[in-house]
Amino acid sequence: MKISIFLLLLLDVHLSKEQQTTERSGEIVLKFDFQPYYNSYKKSCLKFIPEGHLKVMDNRGFMYDFLRGRLTLIERSGSIEFRIANAQSTDGGYYRCYVDGTDVYKDFLVEISEPSRRPPVRPTSTVKPPPTSTAPPTLRPGSGLPPYRNSGPVGPWTVNVLFAKVVLIATITLAGCVTAVVVCCRRKKSKRPRLRNLLSSGV
Repeated sequence: MKISIFLLLLLDVHLSKEQQTTERSGEIVLKFDFQPYYNSYKKSCLKFIPEGHLKVMDNRGFMYDFLRGRLTLIERSGSIEFRIANAQSTDGGYYRCYVDGTDVYKDFLVEISEPSRRPPVRPTSTVKPPPTSTAPPTLRPGSGLPPYRNSGPVGPWTVNVLFAKVVLIATITLAGCVTAVVVCCRRKKSKRPRLRNLLSSGV
């Protein structure tokens, strides 16, 4: 068990989720932490839609039209924040921020609520643990979502990488078990002749 956890850490599997509830006209903060080794890599965020996913922004200047004038990017060593100001109801949904060319990513569930009648005392963005169900919500027709655009290394690719890592760990564990059984069997065989020699010399 300890070996498999160590191997998962060694293989750099980074799967995490965060839920965020923001009032309309508030700010959405998608904070993505990663190892400083990936500082020079391109980081992107996409939004899941019924047809698949839509690349909405990256740290090299790309942003989808519906975010123009509302997106702020803050990069630090080992983290990046995509901040979306003036949150709109169409901004709600499932997002994934990831390091391009790797399987390092973080999922976000963003919910947009109607603003409260009283003025807020604190910032309107709160972070809660993710729900137990991670099925993407269905969008209503005419919700103002931009057209579908397929881009980025996500979807089945990340599932395949995770599956390959699990198979690799299982194979290594199986090889270790087989090696241990072979070594034990050889030790038992080498002890039997000595025991017979001792018994025959003592009689």
